[in-house]
Formats: sequence, C-alpha cells, structure tokens
Amino acid sequence: KVHWTDRFAQVCIDCGLIPLACWPYRPQQKGSVENLVGFVKGNFFCGRQFKDRNDLIEQMQAWVTYVNTERTCDATGEIPQVRLLKESLKPCAHKAETYAFKVSVVVRPTARAHYRGMKYSVPADAIGQTVTLHLQQTQVSIYLAERHLGDHPRTPANGKSSVLADHAQQLFIFKRGKPFAQRQILLDLDPLVEPYLTELVHRRPQTWQPDVETLYDLYQHIGRADFLAAIALATEERCFGSEYVQAIVNATPEGLTPPPLPSLLT
Repeated sequence: KVHWTDRFAQVCIDCGLIPLACWPYRPQQKGSVENLVGFVKGNFFCGRQFKDRNDLIEQMQAWVTYVNTERTCDATGEIPQVRLLKESLKPCAHKAETYAFKVSVVVRPTARAHYRGMKYSVPADAIGQTVTLHLQQTQVSIYLAERHLGDHPRTPANGKSSVLADHAQQLFIFKRGKPFAQRQILLDLDPLVEPYLTELVHRRPQTWQPDVETLYDLYQHIGRADFLAAIALATEERCFGSEYVQAIVNATPEGLTPPPLPSLLT
C-alpha cells in the first residue's frame, strides 16, 4: 500500500495530478526519467568546454533549443516540440507564487497562531479554536472556517512574530490581560527589548505594569526605530524604567539614531 504524505496528496488534488509509485529498489520502472539525466550528461556535457558560467548557460540554451525544436527524437521519431502539440496536456491551475499549503493549528491564549517558530496574530475571540493557515511563498492568510481573520507576511520583519494593529487592540479590552499583551508586542519588536523588560520586571515586580503601558504608548507615539534606539541607550546606561526612556526621548526631540552595530571584522 502506498502512503502519500498529506502535503503531497494536497498538491496532487489541487493541481489535478495522478501520481504513480514505483516499487522500492526498482529504478527500471522509471527509466524515462533516468534516461533523460543520462541524455543530458552524454549529449550536452560530453566533449564540451566552458570559459565560465555565462558561457555554460549560453551553450546550454542553444542546445536546449536544438534538441527540442530541430533534432528528431530517437524514441519517437518526431521533433519534441511537434510531438508536444499532440499531447492532451493542460497548464497547471496554480502558480508557485500564489499556491497555498493548508495547515491547521490551535490558537494560543496569547491570540497567536504558531507555525514553525513563527507567530501570527488573530482576533481575541479565536483563542482556543482551530484555524487554518494558508501558507504562500510570501504571505500567510488565516481562516476560521470561512471567516477570514487576516493576512501576515510569511516571514515577519522581526523574524518571529507578526501582530496586526486591530488584533492587538482587541486584547486590550481585557483589563488583566492588557499589560501582558502590550509587553508581548514590545518584545516582538526586536530581541534587544527582551533583556530590558526582563530587568525592569525584576526590579519592579509589583509596579512594572504601568511602566509597560507607558513604554507601549511611547512606542506608538515615536515609532519603532526611535523607540528601539531609546531602549538601547537606556540599557547601555543601566536605567530601567519608563521615566528614563521618556527622558531620553525628550532630550533628543529631533529623533534618535540607533547605535552602530559592532564590526564583524574586529
């Protein structure tokens, strides 16, 4: 019995393919594929010399044109391009750029759908429910049954989490969950925020929530770049508290410049 993987089976169904499996260790059952590899090795590479990669590509393109449009195939006795017109082939209904794999995941209590280390926000009312991720090359669309919950970049800008603004605001309606939601959004901005907020919570275990709310409001006001620069300066000066970050921003009203990254050559 042949066991197809779920993902491969989905591609076959979506694209209208009929896969045929060979017996294990029976390469002769797919001789047409193996023969093509040998044909390229023996007819293109054999006896040729190449100056560089560009020369190889140029010769290859000329060879492909010749064997497909001018040379008579030994197996069929016809020119491949002429034979192709007689085949009942249809173009695939999907393109690689827009084709979507579908994966089901359960939404975490943080209103995030996790997949392979990435986190994608969803509305708060979807917490605990199973949603479907439509994974394209550059985008992820999330659905709850037929309901569209939002679109995210496949790889978020910060490399780990994508949060839509309207999804974040929904979490804020829960008074007890608001500071935790705000803290998570700040943590997702950049890895340098995590050690700062961790130290802040340790130093102010009973009063860190107002600090986080102030820092979140500051981030909303000045933007990601200036906020991260202020956090970097506050960390460098070992000043942990929203009032210190606010003072740094006030001291540089024309905008902050993030500190230079250390050279990889030193």
